[in-house]
Amino acid sequence: MSVFAVLFTSLVPSFKPESNGKKTNVFTDIAEGIKYTYKNRLVFMLIISSVISALFAMPFRMQLPVFARRLYDIDASEIGWMMAAMGVGGLLAAGIAANLRPGNRRGIILVVIGIGGSGVGMILLAFSHFYLVGLAVMVAVGLVGSIRMTLGQSLSIEATDDAFRARVMSLNMMSFGLMPLGALPMGYSVDKLGAETTLVILGVTLLIATTLLMVTSSTLRNHS
Repeated sequence: MSVFAVLFTSLVPSFKPESNGKKTNVFTDIAEGIKYTYKNRLVFMLIISSVISALFAMPFRMQLPVFARRLYDIDASEIGWMMAAMGVGGLLAAGIAANLRPGNRRGIILVVIGIGGSGVGMILLAFSHFYLVGLAVMVAVGLVGSIRMTLGQSLSIEATDDAFRARVMSLNMMSFGLMPLGALPMGYSVDKLGAETTLVILGVTLLIATTLLMVTSSTLRNHS
């Protein structure tokens, strides 16, 4: 599938920004990219939402085998089915995200469904004491997680001027590098507090973050 992705991406035409003829060094380019990101409030809030996801939502995927064993005491094949269920949700999300157009309140969908939905999914998983219920929840977790990642990057691309797009997307991708910082305390919490308590803490944290983003960022909230 990765090979197909490379082949299809190579068919996308290249649109290079017009050069203004001014030569700058790499550090100046980086500084200008950071300044642009901060001044563009929509892009800045999208980066913030990406950081929140990287710290509190995405590490769950790395720790899924641990959570699955603690919650259901299952073997490797059953953990594989949980991973597959999350993948099914991701496929469904791809179709949903691809059909979202300006005017569909995509900012609210990103925050409420993408981030808030992840929080709700983790809380439900903490109280799903049956394996089949957990599989259904994993479909939902995969769906909202993929909407969060796909829609977040799409909006960042749309909202960024051509000259700064590569630098903004670099910052966006760097936020994913924060995942290990979230995975370390998550693993510690699972050992000390248990899987259920850890999932509840993560879910509540994501719901609080959703509320703060909706209340404090009218730019993101009102973006269509």
